Amino acid sequence: GEEDKHHDYLRHRSTPGRYERTNLKLEHACSDHYPLDLFRAQLSFGFNGGSTKSLSGGELGTKRERNTSDDDDENVDENVGIEMSVILPESEELVANVFSALGKPDEDPHWADVWHGGIALNEYLVSDESGGSLVRGKRVLELGCGVGLTGVLCAMEGARKVTMTDREPFACYCAAASAVANGFGSVTKALDEDASVVDGLAQMDVGLLEGVVDRRSRSSRKCECIEAKIMDWFKLDEYLVKE
Repeated sequence: GEEDKHHDYLRHRSTPGRYERTNLKLEHACSDHYPLDLFRAQLSFGFNGGSTKSLSGGELGTKRERNTSDDDDENVDENVGIEMSVILPESEELVANVFSALGKPDEDPHWADVWHGGIALNEYLVSDESGGSLVRGKRVLELGCGVGLTGVLCAMEGARKVTMTDREPFACYCAAASAVANGFGSVTKALDEDASVVDGLAQMDVGLLEGVVDRRSRSSRKCECIEAKIMDWFKLDEYLVKE
């Protein structure tokens, strides 16, 4: 049926894992004709070989041991395998169609999917080589966060503060929703007005996301703040001075 075709399409997206429709959606002036419902994509990082099951039922492998020799935090997890969720639209193509219908053909729809580069970076952050300590206890500023794949993982790895930035308001919204989806609702800052009200239309509160799973480890509970902000990348120096 039509529903099966829909899920077959989602399975062929670049992101591994399972997709589920959420109760969130992005509001825009053409929502009646081009609804932008949001989905939950579930991913896993830091697994290799063995028989650990993925969230979609496939083989992922056993968790690699974390190198804690240089870490004085006894609360760090002994394994680096991480399961996480990201919140994103159905497809880049649909987002591009929406921008076209809104008379914004120059807007960037590419934030709406998970990039392979982000997947590779996340694998490195939880790898033996990184040792899980690259971001722990630090402030992380992500440029071009998209749906929050790497920013949220940094929070899960124990970063003290994570600021995810993108020039697209809808990307910032999804990044904040991804933080909430992984149990960071209590430390996720409210979106700035440019992301919570887009073209005069108020967006749903990301805190209303249903089915939240708290995937935080004892280490990641040290994250004091995770936020998503719209940033003009050409004015980065001004932002860093202000911070």
